[in-house]
Amino acid sequence: MTQENQPGPQWDDRPPRQQRSLFWPVLLIGVGIALLLSQLGVIAAISWGLLLRFWPVLLIVAGLDPLLGRRAPILGTLLGILVLALVLGLLALGPAAGWLNLQRSDWDLPSINVLTEVRHSRLEEPIDGARDARVTLDLGSFRTEVDATSDDDLLLEAEIDHLGQMRFDVSGKATRTILLDEVSTGINWSSVTGDHRWEIGLSPEVPMELTIDAGSGPVELDLERLNLTEFALDGGSGPIAASLPFGDYEVSADLGSGPTSVDLPEGSDVVMRLETGSGTVDLRVGDAADLNLTAVDLGSGSFTVRIPEDSGVRLRVRDDGSGAVSVPSEMDKVKGSANSKEGTWETDRFDRADHQVIIDVYDMGSGSLRVQFD
Repeated sequence: MTQENQPGPQWDDRPPRQQRSLFWPVLLIGVGIALLLSQLGVIAAISWGLLLRFWPVLLIVAGLDPLLGRRAPILGTLLGILVLALVLGLLALGPAAGWLNLQRSDWDLPSINVLTEVRHSRLEEPIDGARDARVTLDLGSFRTEVDATSDDDLLLEAEIDHLGQMRFDVSGKATRTILLDEVSTGINWSSVTGDHRWEIGLSPEVPMELTIDAGSGPVELDLERLNLTEFALDGGSGPIAASLPFGDYEVSADLGSGPTSVDLPEGSDVVMRLETGSGTVDLRVGDAADLNLTAVDLGSGSFTVRIPEDSGVRLRVRDDGSGAVSVPSEMDKVKGSANSKEGTWETDRFDRADHQVIIDVYDMGSGSLRVQFD
C-alpha cells in the first residue's frame, strides 16, 4: 500500500471528551454568595453557628459527588445546587426558626470560633439541705481527678481547665441533681500543652448516684470516701483508674478502648454489670468482699479478675466466643464438657464460703478472661 493510500487518523474513534461535574464550582460560588450576604447584613453573622451542627452533611455530599458526578455530570451540578440551597436556607432561616439561639441560658453556648486559649473556672455547689444527690460528670480531654471534697459544707467543688464554656446545671433541693460538662461550639485547632486538668471533689456526707462519662484524657477516681448508692461509668479512649468505696451498691460499667483498673475495697458488697471494649480491664476484689458480676460482653480486650484466696468463687461462661478462658487450679469444672470453654467452675465448698465472688459471662467476645487468686 502506498503512502497516499494509507488511511488517515480515525478521529471519530477517539473517546468522547469527558464532562466534569460542576458540584465544586457551584458550591464555591454559593459560599461566596453567602459571605457577601452576611457582609450586607442579609444573613445574621450569628447564624453561622448552625453550620457546625450540620457539618456531617457536607461530608456526605462531598462523597456523593465523585460517585455520581463523574458518571452523570448533571447530577453533580444538581447536587451542588441542592447543597447551596440548603446552606443558604439554614443561614437565613435558622435563627428565625429557633434552630440556633446562642443566648439560651440552659445551654450557655459560646460564639463560634477557633479555640486556642485554655481558661480556668472554679465551680461550687453547697450542700444546703441536700439529703441525696444525682451527679453526672461528662469529662473532656484533660486529665481528671475525682475525690472527696475538702470543705464539709460543699456538695461539689471543681477546679476546671477548659477550652469551651462549662455547663453547670443544678436543680432540686432535698434531692439535688447536678450536671457538669464542657460545651463547645468552637473547633480546637491549637496544640494544647501544659498540665491542664479537672479536679473535682464530691461530698462524702451525702448519699449519691454518680454517673461518669470519661473522655479521652486520663481519669483517676478516688471514690473510697464517698457514699455511693449507684455508680455508672462510661469509658472512653483514655486510661481509667478507679478505687470504689465500701458499701452495698450497684455498679454499671460500659468501657471503651482505654485500659481500666478497678479496686473493690475490703468488706464491700457490690452488684456489677460490665461491658468491655478493646481496652484491658483489671478488677481487684478486696478481702472479705462480696461481688456479683454480670459480664454482658467482654469485647476484644483482656479481662482479669483478682480475688482473695479465701473467697468462694463461681465462674459461669454461657457463650465462649473466640476468647481464651483461664481459671486457677483451685477451681473445678462442675458443669460442661472438659474441652469446652463454656460451663461452670467453682471453688471447693463454694456454697459454704463466708464471702462469694460470682462471675456470670454471657458473651466472651474475642477477648480473654483470666481469674486468679492473689
